[in-house]
Amino acid sequence: KSLLGWAVSGRYRPNSNALNTKYLLACKDSIDSRLEKLFQIEEVETKSDVWTREQHSCEKLYNVTVPRSANGRLIVKIPFKDDPACLGELYTTALRGFNALERRLQRSPILRTQYVALMDEYESLGHMQAVPNPELNESQYFIPHYCVLKPNSTTTKLRVFFDASCRKTMQKSINDIQIVGPTIQSVK
Repeated sequence: KSLLGWAVSGRYRPNSNALNTKYLLACKDSIDSRLEKLFQIEEVETKSDVWTREQHSCEKLYNVTVPRSANGRLIVKIPFKDDPACLGELYTTALRGFNALERRLQRSPILRTQYVALMDEYESLGHMQAVPNPELNESQYFIPHYCVLKPNSTTTKLRVFFDASCRKTMQKSINDIQIVGPTIQSVK
């Protein structure tokens, strides 16, 4: 008996008239079970991810608060660990960034046209909406943004970046007060 099963060996006197050689292999276990044992031996053990309390909280919040719209899209609200009021005055910071963007757009009519078209598209898709009296409406989250013109791009000539890491008057950003969920993709 060997690691591979029973092996029979010994001297063999070939018949001078016989030209072919014959071998016999008898295996009690199936090849599938042998391969399965091999894979079990060679398997690398990984530690299971240990989620933090905040990650569990984020997962629970997601499962409880994320509905689907009539057209099948998920409606996800930003999960905050702190009250957004802790950010301080948002409107002035966003307005300052918007005014800088307006000055840049005045210098480039092509960029301005593309930017206005993109903002109209965002509004028509429901990604944004006009806020009446924004300086009085601090419940809204004003996120400064900037745009980059990519004339050589084949797909998107204009990209708009929303800067959620911009520090507000209380030296906190929207990114600072968001709950960070767990990594759900397996890392290999």
